[in-house]
Amino acid sequence: MAGLALQVYVISCDGCETIFGAPNGFVSSMDARAAAYGEGWRFPNQITKTGAPGRTTSDVCPECMPTWTPKKQGSRARHLSMDEVRQLRMGEA
Repeated sequence: MAGLALQVYVISCDGCETIFGAPNGFVSSMDARAAAYGEGWRFPNQITKTGAPGRTTSDVCPECMPTWTPKKQGSRARHLSMDEVRQLRMGEA
């Protein structure tokens, strides 16, 4: 038996954790961000330890953007649990 891994991309707001792109996701993070941008999402730079704009960005939904403050750089990518995947497929996220 061969195992296959299915990888799709969705975006999670770094403020309220709203998920964009469920239930089917996108084939790349660039596609996900392009679609999200059209829906009002923005991707402001995170800040470095010195307070300068960093090279990484946050994912911010339209509801959080008006009051958004820059966050310190850090890794935000993660794998969803199977329960989270089920919720996305059922449209509960």
